[in-house]
Amino acid sequence: MALDLIIESIHQEIAKRGHPTDKTFDALFPSEIRKLSGEFWSSTAVSSKVANFLCEGNKPILDIGSGSGKFCLMAAILFPECEIVGVEHRPSLVAVSRMLRKELQLNNLSFICGDAFKVTWSKFHALYFYNPFEEQTYTHENLGYSNDALVSLDTKNYHRFGVKTKARLNRLKEGSKVAIYNGFHKTYTLPESFKMINESVVKGSQLALAAKILV
Repeated sequence: MALDLIIESIHQEIAKRGHPTDKTFDALFPSEIRKLSGEFWSSTAVSSKVANFLCEGNKPILDIGSGSGKFCLMAAILFPECEIVGVEHRPSLVAVSRMLRKELQLNNLSFICGDAFKVTWSKFHALYFYNPFEEQTYTHENLGYSNDALVSLDTKNYHRFGVKTKARLNRLKEGSKVAIYNGFHKTYTLPESFKMINESVVKGSQLALAAKILV
């Protein structure tokens, strides 16, 4: 399907139900990335719910481990006045994300290629995590993407990255928001400085929405 027809379908479905179907939105991506969508990329239903929570007030948000960029692209379409940044350490996925950002003319969206812990999280009002560190518990064969052989994996990192994340979250400003889908908060509790706003099951996995409070 031509890009302009895909974009038209996406906007029609947003107007009708609040978000497009995954089938419609995934048509934007190359086939290799599209076939992994159900397992590794945020669904449009999850993306819509997260974006509605994090983008309230149009303050800048950061997606930790943005992968193919699916959540960021969705959020940028839904909230054109909100600055959205995705950080991902796979250059090939960042290249696809940037290509789609350009094709969709999303000027409120950008992608960083590199280590998420080298980004200053405190510059952002809200953060999104779709279990970005679980890959450290996988083998390269489990990941399923052709360029994943280049990714360094170590099960010890899963715990180490979780501890670093909790420390980073504790240093965020009061009022900062966090959305966590299918991970992290199940293994490492959120800092006491965060109040759980809502917990629900979306597409079979738990979605936690929380905000930093004054303690």
